[in-house]
Amino acid sequence: MPEISGIDFIKTLSNPPRVIVTTSRSDFAAEAFGIDAVDFILKPVLVNQVIKALQKYKQLESTDDIVPVAPSATSIFVKVDSKLVQLHFRDILWVEALGDYVGFHVEGKRYVVKSTLAAIDKSLKFFSFIRVHRSFIVNVQHIKSLDDSSLIIQDKWIPVSRGYRPLVLEKIHLLK
Repeated sequence: MPEISGIDFIKTLSNPPRVIVTTSRSDFAAEAFGIDAVDFILKPVLVNQVIKALQKYKQLESTDDIVPVAPSATSIFVKVDSKLVQLHFRDILWVEALGDYVGFHVEGKRYVVKSTLAAIDKSLKFFSFIRVHRSFIVNVQHIKSLDDSSLIIQDKWIPVSRGYRPLVLEKIHLLK
């Protein structure tokens, strides 16, 4: 940029976006991290550096989705299309990953929301919800039965991963 550097431009913004600084000048590294750059890539650019920087960016973006839920809360609001819909915790059966979206399954309905399952898991982990698979979070109160690799909520079979099984057994208060 002939009149102002990219870093100087970012400094002028009141609400700067996340940036990945790419330059041939190594002396810009300290300034780049001074503006909270996601990453700094020195030219010549290598593909693996770009991939790593984009993974950092994606990780930071996904943590922005996390909305703290007060421990005393009994419901959450989710944005569906252009309106906010209230979902009571007791009514949510399970939450399913759908790519860049998640589906909240409530008696006979599915509400699709732009978020990640990791963000939802962090928001709901203090309630009666537990992650049972990389693609599923369930409401423990609605589990009808559980076997070695799956559980049933209503008539839906939901897989339970080996890695999550010990947590599930701990959360369901297994009578011994």
